[in-house]
Amino acid sequence: MGAGAEVLCAALESEGVRAEALPMPTRDTLTLGRRHTSGKECLPMTLTAGSMLERIEKDRFTDERFAFFMPKGDGPCRFGAYYTLHKILLEKTGWKDRVRLLAPADQDYFSEVTPSFQIRAWVGMVAGDLLLDALHDVRPVERRPGATQALYVSAFEELKNLIRKTKPGPVGAALIDVANGMFGVRELIARTARELGTIKDFDKDIPTVSISGEIYARCDAFASDFIVEKLEARGIRSHVAYFSDWIEYLSWLAKERTASGRAQPGEGFVDVHITDLVQEGIEAALYGEMAGPLRWGPRTTVPEAVEAAIPYISGELQGEAVLTVGGPLHEYLTGMVDGAVIVGPHECLPNKIAEAQFCQVAEDHGLPSLTLPLNGDPMDPEILDRFAFEIHERHARGKRVNAKSAEINGIQLAARRVRKAVRVLQALAGA
Repeated sequence: MGAGAEVLCAALESEGVRAEALPMPTRDTLTLGRRHTSGKECLPMTLTAGSMLERIEKDRFTDERFAFFMPKGDGPCRFGAYYTLHKILLEKTGWKDRVRLLAPADQDYFSEVTPSFQIRAWVGMVAGDLLLDALHDVRPVERRPGATQALYVSAFEELKNLIRKTKPGPVGAALIDVANGMFGVRELIARTARELGTIKDFDKDIPTVSISGEIYARCDAFASDFIVEKLEARGIRSHVAYFSDWIEYLSWLAKERTASGRAQPGEGFVDVHITDLVQEGIEAALYGEMAGPLRWGPRTTVPEAVEAAIPYISGELQGEAVLTVGGPLHEYLTGMVDGAVIVGPHECLPNKIAEAQFCQVAEDHGLPSLTLPLNGDPMDPEILDRFAFEIHERHARGKRVNAKSAEINGIQLAARRVRKAVRVLQALAGA
């Protein structure tokens, strides 16, 4: 599932685990996955099933054993059934005795690993997101064709090697390493940002769109039918929602539960808030190193995305729908993007909810959006052509944001922040 999976693999290797990240799916992967599914499953289910079977079949006539990492989800989303269907497929194909499924719940993916591992993996995930974001930012306006891609490949390989070389240890030692440069990752990000700054043509003005939606579809280039490259071919820069946003969102949910007295077993108020502070500190430091040389604005945080979405989707509705709406809307109202593309599997429930709300968002704020339901088939280029034409027209007219809407939204966000701060103080007083 994109860069995040490769970084997680490197972190597992640092623990002495034999690990490999499955490669990007291909048409053959999709065909294999479809052969073992009914057609009612969503695209990520088909692709992950095909990827798993494609990999293990290479060792059909060996004695190799495998553990397949596939997180679980709750609620009505089909993601909650992936784990079960994978087990059925392994039984039907004769692999059940040689392949074990590792399926942590989405409430806390790090519940059974050490805090030290969690910190090292988090540093790598955030850095991987920033390198990919920088690639998408600079490549459409690079001074030397191909230079950005070459630098990204080199930096990403260096990142994986740095994470791979980190050593397991107590959480205190890991925090000291974070303070002293994050295992060398902070210097890598700063150096890469400076080099990218010499490649980027800051005078070339092109429109930018936010790409959000279901996490697998937006992180896996094949699943999204290479939407980033297709938009670049039409003169549009992409800002893809980060892989790490979901982990940040889960931490935010845990904070909200502890603040409101609804904490789940094992969610101590102090532990949850300390974890969140460490995550935020790492994000802020690495983002600052990249943002300065590339002249980025402030990063959209999960709380800001949730607050922006609240007029359209309640924050109580947990899942990707609130981030899919709130992230692009906040970025549009702050002048970061000119439009939004929402990608997700065909008939994906969170995406359908978000798509419906974007109609009202467009009415209220003028945010142009395009929703792409994906099933593995190539998308119609005319759809992208029409959307690209509208984005370029709007960008040329300079109508990036309605000032009145931005002013009203800013007042609403400030009021919500005050109410949230009061709730946290009340919870602290009660604790």
